[in-house]
This record gives sequence, C-alpha cells and structure tokens, in this order.
Amino acid sequence: MGMLRTLEISCRSLIEQVYEAVHLPDSVALGISNPVNAHPPDKALARLKRSVLSKNAEKAVSYGPVNGDPKLRINLAFRYQEKGVAINHDDIIMTHGAQEALSIALQCVAERRDIIVIESPCFFGLIELIESLGMKALEVYTCTEDGVCVDELAKVIKQHPVKACFFQPLYLTLLVL
Repeated sequence: MGMLRTLEISCRSLIEQVYEAVHLPDSVALGISNPVNAHPPDKALARLKRSVLSKNAEKAVSYGPVNGDPKLRINLAFRYQEKGVAINHDDIIMTHGAQEALSIALQCVAERRDIIVIESPCFFGLIELIESLGMKALEVYTCTEDGVCVDELAKVIKQHPVKACFFQPLYLTLLVL
C-alpha cells in the first residue's frame, strides 16, 4: 500500500445533496434528521410549554449568559466534586450543542492545516467543522462490528503528522496525539 494522502475538505456540495435528498419522493433520507417530518408535539408537551411560558416568559425566550447558567454550572461542579473530581464551576464550559463543543475541543489541540483522522463513515457535520477550521481530514475505515481498523490507523499515524483523531464508537472520543 502506498502513501495515504490527506484531502482538503470541501463538503458543501455533499451537504447540499444530503439536504436535497430529504425532499426526494419515495425515499427515506437517513443522512440527516428532519424535524419537518416529525410528529407535532403531543398535548402534554404543549401544556408544559404553556406552563413554563406563563411562569418565566422572559427567561424562556431570551438568551442566557454566554458562559452558561451560573446555578447549573455550580450544581454540575458539586456533582463532580461528590464523585471525587477536583473542579470549580468556573472550569465548566457550557455550549449550545455538540457541534460547538467539538469545535472548542478541536481548536484546543489543533491548528489550521493540521491533519485530523476521522472514521469513515462519519457525521458530515464533523467534516464541515474540520473544513471551516482550515484543517485536513484523513479517513480511516470503520467496521460496524469491530470499530476503527487499528492496523490502518497505525499506518496513517506512521505516515502523517496526525494531530488528533475523532471516533464515535458508542460515544464521541477525541484522541489527541
């Protein structure tokens, strides 16, 4: 096997194809979750929404602090401390979703033009994130039963200056090299 090559990621057209597939007749688009096709909320959820809005209308529809709700961060820190983790509530970073958390994690360990190993197949949002940060992705085959191909990963790491690896076996893992 020859030298594996990295690719500059340009996935915009692929993402557009995935979104267009949502509207194809007689097909089920498995490449994206589509809330448009989800069932409307049931009556219990509607009641809960009305209750929250009646009690805390202003807070329920406005943005919270950038670094997260202070009470939530303090309670999370207490829970970790009860488990023996030495953490302060100021050490906790709250994000507005997984994609933001992945971005922060990746920016902590890698820079523009660095090589990031990803499993193949992977979540297309991860490819878009790597592209937006100016990094390069290198795919490593992943089997549904055995996970990432360890032999191929070892070859990739020997042949390239890999900065980090993103794998998602049962949960997302960021491996920093």
